[in-house]
Amino acid sequence: MLKYTFTINSVEFSTYVKYDSYSTKKIPVYATPVVTLDGVSHTRCIRHKGSVSFELNPQDATTTDTLATALFTQPCTVYYFNLQTQEYETATMQLDEQSADFLVLCKAYGYDWNQIAPITLTEL
Repeated sequence: MLKYTFTINSVEFSTYVKYDSYSTKKIPVYATPVVTLDGVSHTRCIRHKGSVSFELNPQDATTTDTLATALFTQPCTVYYFNLQTQEYETATMQLDEQSADFLVLCKAYGYDWNQIAPITLTEL
């Protein structure tokens, strides 16, 4: 059995992720379509990028601050086990806009992370 790992900028956060809310997916990135002389449009997949969504339980204010600082380092390097491909991956990711807004509020007002929607990181 593979060990679950979730590391952001070399800081381990696996113990703070709620396992039942952790999800990963691969998103295809397509090339700009090329139209040949006969009018047919050709598009091909040039790569796949990853997306990770997770719910956190930082458990205390110090961990909340450490995690928010790691996530606000843009872009951040994330090492995780991809549930879709069943492989370990290292990716350069950034917070989506909604997650970043929430983290700003967490740092400012000390919101309880047990009551939030998942935070999403998307590969660049």
